[in-house]
Amino acid sequence: MSGSESLPQSNDAPVWKRILSSPLSDLLRGRVGAATSVDSLIAAAGLPVSLGQLIARTVKATRLWHRERLDVARELISHFHEGLEAGATPDDLARRFGDPQQAAPLIRRARIRCRSRAWHAWRWSLRAVGALSVLFLLSYGLLMVRYLSGRSVVSRDYLAEWNAELKQVPEEDRAWPFYRQAIVLFQNPKDSKRESRWNVQDVDLPDDDPDWPILVEHVKSNQKSIALTREGAARPRFGFRYNDPGDEAYLKHLGRDRPIPESDTPLWEILLPQYQDSRRLARLLGVGCRLALKQGDADSVRQNLRALVQLAQHVTDNQFLIADLVSYAIFSTALSAAGEVLEKQPALLTEKDWIDLAHRLSSYHGGGTIRSSLEGERNMFSDLLQRAFTDDGHGDGRLTHAGFQLIAALSGPSDSPTGSVLDNAFQTQPGSRFALGPVAMTIVAGRREQHDLAMDLINESEREHAGPLFTWPDSTEDARIKQLVAPVPNRLRYAPIALFLPATVNVARAGERLTQRRDGLLTAIAAEVFRREHGDWPESLEKLVPQYLPALPLDRFTGKSLTYKLRDGKPLVYAWGMDGQDDDGRLSGESRPHFWSEIMSKPQKPLKPGEGHDWVLFPSPRQPPEKIE
Repeated sequence: MSGSESLPQSNDAPVWKRILSSPLSDLLRGRVGAATSVDSLIAAAGLPVSLGQLIARTVKATRLWHRERLDVARELISHFHEGLEAGATPDDLARRFGDPQQAAPLIRRARIRCRSRAWHAWRWSLRAVGALSVLFLLSYGLLMVRYLSGRSVVSRDYLAEWNAELKQVPEEDRAWPFYRQAIVLFQNPKDSKRESRWNVQDVDLPDDDPDWPILVEHVKSNQKSIALTREGAARPRFGFRYNDPGDEAYLKHLGRDRPIPESDTPLWEILLPQYQDSRRLARLLGVGCRLALKQGDADSVRQNLRALVQLAQHVTDNQFLIADLVSYAIFSTALSAAGEVLEKQPALLTEKDWIDLAHRLSSYHGGGTIRSSLEGERNMFSDLLQRAFTDDGHGDGRLTHAGFQLIAALSGPSDSPTGSVLDNAFQTQPGSRFALGPVAMTIVAGRREQHDLAMDLINESEREHAGPLFTWPDSTEDARIKQLVAPVPNRLRYAPIALFLPATVNVARAGERLTQRRDGLLTAIAAEVFRREHGDWPESLEKLVPQYLPALPLDRFTGKSLTYKLRDGKPLVYAWGMDGQDDDGRLSGESRPHFWSEIMSKPQKPLKPGEGHDWVLFPSPRQPPEKIE
């Protein structure tokens, strides 16, 4: 075919072929054969074959929209027609035009610049999204590498340190071997539901009560356990050691084959059955004391009371907060038992016995205000950090893959304000959790920040609650934690703190409650000793200072001294409670006297005398309590 020959008409193509070659967008507009319309335009122009092919290749190479290609084709056709009319040959025009692959990009850029602003905005948006996607994937990949490459370093074995200290206790000073044997020999009551009733301090059991035969049988069947507990209580130290070879029979009794670890174990995974079992022994001593009181057995009462106080002291011989809380429960049993003896048969014990018991009670937990050390909780949090974060050698580090899995395993369902978010973030499927790991590493605060903030919160709480209850400000620790985890990102950023920081306010309140009960009982004991020496009760608490009491006992709600009155010829000792007013020793109208939450709750409105209630410390409140009229 010569260069002057014309192109064939493309409209001669069959309809089905034109339909198949049409773009979908053109078909939707009813334009069949639109893909060949450029060819049709060129064919209808009557240009030489070489120029038509040049136009076709150039238009195709522009990769423009269909309408734009038509415009380009028309312009090129017009351009070549003008050249032919001017006398130029097809070869000259083709040579001047140049390579279509070079001309097409220039034509494309010129045409794209003419498109609408909306299209250009959309184009740059897509480019931005694409760039951000690439950047995200690249960043995520780098984070994943950093996340998976992080390794924690356990630089301090807290359990081994504790065990090394416990091993220094001489064998002859250890009470645990006796307690351990008492637990192994302990026999449960035939009716275990009755045991809880025996430990309620304000329930009298008449001689014809159906529980009495069961109680008597229970105490008789556990005489060996009671004797061993008393013998252990005579030792100066608790002396429990982790991975003690002597615990083999004890562990089998518990149904455990695995020994309690000696070292290299996270502190939160340590099993502490010895403390709950010690509480069981305390309950046995308590019911034994009640039975001895009923039978007038002064020696058993004396020994059981001393053993209870010393057992409570022994259990504090550990850095775990749970050990202190169990000790509080045992000491509470001792206070209830001693108060019952003092109220019902004070003559059962000699004056010397009461003075000795008062000294033991007052020296519990170091004397003074009863407060738990939070050193164990500090160590537990530090142990979590060293196992969940890397260590840069300067006290800082990032969350590791193992640490994220650890926090996920420990978070579980929670009632805290962070619970739902933590559940959503950590309690996912393993695959999703793995994918979230790099993001969590980025969001969760570093090791140093977690440590410093947690220690600051604990220290601040200890400062706030160092004094008696009436000196406490509104807890800034609670407010700081709520403020800390209020924003959603912060709930994840400080997840270790939200999970592990102990409720220090509640711990301090438990100490206040126990301190107030102890001081109320010591006041009643001092009044009893005064009566024996002077033949009558003291008229006021001032009569007891300083011979019988070193100072006036403090009402921890008001800062004044406890209220002491003689009612029906017997002493009445009480604190005013959170309403801050004297209601003449009247009790709450609740079915159970004085829930701690009720004692701690400030009244919604100012109360008139007689509208509120007091906390009667001695004698023990009875059920049902006296109604407020």
